[in-house]
Amino acid sequence: MRVLSVGMAILVILSSSVCMAAGYEITKVVEVGPLNGGPLYSPIKWSPDGNRVAYFSFGYLMIADTLGNSRRAAKVEMSPGRFEWLSHQEILVYEKAGDDTIFTRLTNFNINTGERTVLAECVRRRGYQPKPEQTWVEGPYLTLEGNAYYYVEKDGGRQLHLVQSAYKEQVLPEKNHIYRRTGSYSPETGGDVYVVRADLKDSIRAFDRSYSDSVRSPNRSHILMRGVITRLADSSLIIMNSLIGEYPEGTVGCDFPWASLNPRATEALFCVSCDDGQELDPYIVNRIGTINYATNEFTILDTLIGIDNGMAPTYAPDGRNIAFFANGKLYIIKRREK
Repeated sequence: MRVLSVGMAILVILSSSVCMAAGYEITKVVEVGPLNGGPLYSPIKWSPDGNRVAYFSFGYLMIADTLGNSRRAAKVEMSPGRFEWLSHQEILVYEKAGDDTIFTRLTNFNINTGERTVLAECVRRRGYQPKPEQTWVEGPYLTLEGNAYYYVEKDGGRQLHLVQSAYKEQVLPEKNHIYRRTGSYSPETGGDVYVVRADLKDSIRAFDRSYSDSVRSPNRSHILMRGVITRLADSSLIIMNSLIGEYPEGTVGCDFPWASLNPRATEALFCVSCDDGQELDPYIVNRIGTINYATNEFTILDTLIGIDNGMAPTYAPDGRNIAFFANGKLYIIKRREK
């Protein structure tokens, strides 16, 4: 199947027949086009309204709708890292370049006009302590209300900055919240996590013994970490590895490098990666799937959609459609409830 060049409208319908799965039907799978670059862990970002996805392809920030129509939004001059939607037509991108001397930049791209606004620039020599007057930027991230922010580190302190947009109402610190760990923490026992107001003037405990790489449900009812879903009400566990069944041929163990919790349903989305146990040049099989953690229904999507090696799956804001990449291409799975 021929793929049109990047920047042109791309629409390839892989499946128009209904595929049955646990609690939902797959109505269509859309091949959008090449995905190349961006952060490995979260290379795809849905727009707040769920009608578009942002990603990177060969040095360009790309925008695609759910029909697969894709276009170049802006040229990214350095290697892109974290990125988030600021508004319906702005995207924040953390860019990085350099080896011994590291250059970083946080840029606001207007995806309709191509205009860029640099919010912060930093320079630091690798392996050297920063000078007192030097700053360092970390982010962007989203508050629990879905508004973009970043951190500025300077003189040993760390300040949170909410990003304002001309295309949305003013974002107020007292009306936004973040997750923040306080107190002692260890990789073995985790640590307490609080919901903190963005002006740092109020906080309440949200999770006990939560880990830095855990995924927390929006209603604070579950934590997903390393393939284990914990129900906080009674500390009951769902071991996702136990639901896989037989490992793919030639593999001996599996892990869950990507996972997220559905914002609207008792469902988790994951990538399960299985290998042959070899440290050098391992044989790896990646698959994506869902688990309904109320019914324990476990579904591998690869066989339903006819695409293997899926990675980095992510929910649309309504929890229905799914975007992922496989074999260098971006795909969108369209679903409906049974």
